[in-house]
Amino acid sequence: MASNLAKRLDRLERLIRERTQPDTSPLYFREGDSIPEEIAPERVIFIKRVLIDPPEREEEELPEMQAEAKVESTAPVNFDRPLRYPNVVVV
Repeated sequence: MASNLAKRLDRLERLIRERTQPDTSPLYFREGDSIPEEIAPERVIFIKRVLIDPPEREEEELPEMQAEAKVESTAPVNFDRPLRYPNVVVV
């Protein structure tokens, strides 16, 4: 019971510290968004989206692909033969 009480008190103290300390982490908003009243303006960082067009370039011409010669296999394919499994022994 005492250990449970100590854990509960530690948790309560941690929650109190979290609630009483001011939050100083930055907040990110899009440019033009308004800042809510409960947020300090010093914490706000505005992000502006800028789209840049790529510069014009000449179109590259790739070399022509030549058809590869067909490779014929000399061994006939036989799928009717049984598969050989390795000998497995349980020790």
